Amino acid sequence: MAIFTLLITDNPQAGLHFAKAVLAEGHQLASVFFYGEAVRVADSQVPMVGDEPHIGQAWRDFALAANLDLAVCVAAAERRGILDSEQAQAHDLAVSMQAPFRQAGLGELVTASAQSDRTVQW
Repeated sequence: MAIFTLLITDNPQAGLHFAKAVLAEGHQLASVFFYGEAVRVADSQVPMVGDEPHIGQAWRDFALAANLDLAVCVAAAERRGILDSEQAQAHDLAVSMQAPFRQAGLGELVTASAQSDRTVQW
């Protein structure tokens, strides 16, 4: 059994498929960290469009079923207006990030990577 940390920067759909495969093969996910444009999956204000898959909801459903939380780079999220309740209150704006997504710093990614056998970027 290997322990993985996933860094999602560009392709959250492929990252989700990989995360599911990791757990299906009996491995462990130490952390899933969203950075750069990939933080947009944490935006709960994005509506579902027709019959297209909603990647943010897909990540939420997966994380809740697997009992994972999803770390989102605080700086990247704030730059895109994606705010948890604390940041929304600080800026007097609406909350746009909900659990299992939560804001985290890059130090958390570094720690998770150091404690994992492999870090994979999507």
